[in-house]
Amino acid sequence: MDLQPGQIKNRWLTYKQLEELTSFKRNTIFKWWQKGDFPAPYSIGEQKKLFKESEVRSWMEEKEDGSQATIVTSLNSN
Repeated sequence: MDLQPGQIKNRWLTYKQLEELTSFKRNTIFKWWQKGDFPAPYSIGEQKKLFKESEVRSWMEEKEDGSQATIVTSLNSN
């Protein structure tokens, strides 16, 4: 399957892969998820929880867009 530019392959991520992708530790991600501030994992089997890469990347883009808006707002207010 060839991906076009900007297209995200929707694969499952483990907590380890999630930490590598986001640079945040599992405990931080878990706290954000409990508060509803991070995409929820999917239960695969009785104990396995996995995250959809596309949902995590969308969350990252939203956070990036929000931080850019904060920077622009603070620069414009000076």
